[in-house]
Amino acid sequence: MLILGIDTSGKNASAALYENGIFLAQKSVLTSLTHSQIIMPMVNELLESAKKDINDIDLFAAASGPGSYTGLRIGVSAVKALAFATKKCCVGTSVLAGLCRAANPRNCDVLCVMKARSNLAYAAMYSADNGVITQIMPDCITNIEQLIDIASKSGRDLMITGDAAENIIENIDNANAYLSPKHLRISNAMGVCLAAADMKPAAPDELMPSYFEITKAEKELNSKAV
Repeated sequence: MLILGIDTSGKNASAALYENGIFLAQKSVLTSLTHSQIIMPMVNELLESAKKDINDIDLFAAASGPGSYTGLRIGVSAVKALAFATKKCCVGTSVLAGLCRAANPRNCDVLCVMKARSNLAYAAMYSADNGVITQIMPDCITNIEQLIDIASKSGRDLMITGDAAENIIENIDNANAYLSPKHLRISNAMGVCLAAADMKPAAPDELMPSYFEITKAEKELNSKAV
């Protein structure tokens, strides 16, 4: 199965082509341009490099959250449009699940943590055993102190990954905890592809962003209604 993954959830925009356990092509760019300006040219470049056509794609995948509200909408909208146009299926993957799979954990627990705002972080925890990854703490938004407490009490080897990983490990006393390689702590389309490979395909009209928090506009509207 040939998967096209797109991640526009953060500052980087990335795309990857993944087929039967092999990455055929991938690209990630940190740019001042908006993701909407570069993601489709990036996809076209990958397809050309891999000698593939958009109609060759079996499954389209987007990082659906958590992350930047605008970024998530751009990636999800691009994948939905491609899936509709080619009459193919698509999936939305958790950015945290992608971080876990990209880190390639072996027989340990994995705490995935992404910066949110102030003292908050997006987080999830997984257990990796003999190549099988199981989620043991659901995706959530919580305070850093609670995550420090969770990491401190872990009895197994604990890999910590994500852009807030250093904030956690610097404040715990746990000899079993360690960081994933630095280049794997930023979400990217390779993680999207790896997570998508384990998911059930869906129709494009079912794909929606997962914000975890209400948007700024909704907050302002709610405050006016009080």
